[in-house]
Amino acid sequence: AYTMAGMSAFDALKTATVNPARALGVNGGTIEPGKLADLIVIDGDPLENIANTIKVRQVIANGRLFSVEELTAAA
Repeated sequence: AYTMAGMSAFDALKTATVNPARALGVNGGTIEPGKLADLIVIDGDPLENIANTIKVRQVIANGRLFSVEELTAAA
């Protein structure tokens, strides 16, 4: 929705990650030492095509690596 409204892919990603963490006072939103982070591994470059953000292949949560299949089977 952000990119459809004219925002760059980079700014859209910041709006979904860094900015909410700052607004909520959470020690996250960026990847750097000392920060909390759950990460997704995607297929493709989201800066090239923001739609690549839905191509999730793996999730790293609480220091553990999960496949999409593992996560969806649990649901």
